[in-house]
Amino acid sequence: MSEAEVITACENVCRDFPFFSQLGEWVSSFGPAITFLGAIWLFFLQRKADRSEALKARRLEVYQEAIATFRDVTTAIRFNSEVLEIGLSFKQFELSYAKILVSGIDEVIEVTTNARASLIDFMEAYASDEQERITRADAETERLFLQCIDRMRQDMHLGTELTSEYSSDEVGERIRDLILKKGVDP
Repeated sequence: MSEAEVITACENVCRDFPFFSQLGEWVSSFGPAITFLGAIWLFFLQRKADRSEALKARRLEVYQEAIATFRDVTTAIRFNSEVLEIGLSFKQFELSYAKILVSGIDEVIEVTTNARASLIDFMEAYASDEQERITRADAETERLFLQCIDRMRQDMHLGTELTSEYSSDEVGERIRDLILKKGVDP
């Protein structure tokens, strides 16, 4: 083979696929415009992701506050605190509950609403001074409290396939059974 017959791979490809040579012209003409549009699209995509993360961080704060105030109310009842202290703790929980209604996801709102109703029943049972009713309300409140925590964790870790060995329902049922067994049987 003489040197005159030798062609490069590039020349061979260009000869077999002539539209590749036109592709270079097209890229040089429209490439900057496509890059600019891509940058704009990425800007808005990143902005959406940042907003989503900021909202998630805010929900986390709201959830933590609600859990703490919920626990304050149940602790105050369990330790036979004054009615005024229980009322103040419940007022703080109500403020946290309102924040959940505004910023929480539907599943968290649903279980928190159920837990709130159970907490009110627990306070009414405490006021009635009926030990069996108090024990049952305490057990149900604790079960729903754990369910709230589970749903809040699921919201915060959405897409991470976060699981625990036992679901909150199983743990809540076991705790309720233990509380009932301890409180009803002397």
